[in-house]
Amino acid sequence: VGYTKEGHSLETRELGLSTAGVWAIGKLLFQISLKLLPRGSEFLELGSGSGTAELAKNFKMTSIEHYSGWIDLYDSKYIHAPLVNEWYDPTAILEGLKNRPAGSPNYAGILIDGPSGSDRRALFTNFMNLFDLSQWIFFDDIHREFEYQAYLTMTGVLHRTHAEYIDDNGKAFGIVAPSGQENKLKQAASDLGLMPYKP
Repeated sequence: VGYTKEGHSLETRELGLSTAGVWAIGKLLFQISLKLLPRGSEFLELGSGSGTAELAKNFKMTSIEHYSGWIDLYDSKYIHAPLVNEWYDPTAILEGLKNRPAGSPNYAGILIDGPSGSDRRALFTNFMNLFDLSQWIFFDDIHREFEYQAYLTMTGVLHRTHAEYIDDNGKAFGIVAPSGQENKLKQAASDLGLMPYKP
């Protein structure tokens, strides 16, 4: 068992991507993010967890988080956005993203993994306009019905190549490729031997 700097206990399993085996991205999602995003690039995540620690070893992380207990636990720029009507406070998100350094490049990727609670996360589709969705998009936990329907709604709006995969633990995730990057997604999935998700 490992501990965060605030003393919260963590079960370290696989790549340290497990907190009690539940609230973290899976190993395969982590591995494919390393193949698709340039090391050192900016990565925006909705929902912070023990996976943030591993991602921060490879990317410049920004984490949108509603739970004050997770703020500043890991090497990430945190945007504290308390829940308003079951989703992150949009005003806090806009303010946090506005305060990025002048001339900062667009995020190379966005990970949708929060807020906690399947029905809450599905509300992302109501707030897509807050984000630049032209980059790589990773949508975690689409093996759950609310997330899967939200993912389908998002991909239906974006009209870009996307693919869904499942890991050995039954966790599924979807990836939307930026325009012109479709072959990179196929190659990365092939290299890792990812299994397609078939709900």
